[in-house]
Amino acid sequence: MGFLAGENITAGRLNRLQPKQYFAQASGTLGASQTSQDIPGVTVTFNTEQPNAIYTAHLVTDFDWDGGTTSLASSRIKVDGAFPINLFAVAQMSITTDRATNGQNYRGTLGSAGSHTITAVGTTSANQMINFYSSLLVVVYEVV
Repeated sequence: MGFLAGENITAGRLNRLQPKQYFAQASGTLGASQTSQDIPGVTVTFNTEQPNAIYTAHLVTDFDWDGGTTSLASSRIKVDGAFPINLFAVAQMSITTDRATNGQNYRGTLGSAGSHTITAVGTTSANQMINFYSSLLVVVYEVV
């Protein structure tokens, strides 16, 4: 959003012009046979100054197998404790030594100003885990 000719410009509005980035990397692994559990360390918490800020998020998940399986492993984001959209990063490997680093993108609106938390959540079955090379990049665009 631009500024109109003759309009008073405040420092707060100018500060909101620049998008803010937040990054988190896994601090541990998510073991086998988990359902919708937080991936250790892949969480960002931040504050917005105005309602209706827009966020984009890029989740990268390191799926690792101890044994072959036909089950699907997945990850997605949780925003302020809820799942805003059903977009998953998924992987399915049938050989013991398989490994994949898969990503997914997200975009949404944060309805209220204040503190927000975005967390990566994973689901694994037997012989699957989510490993250390998982990360989350969030960019927040404030309303000017």
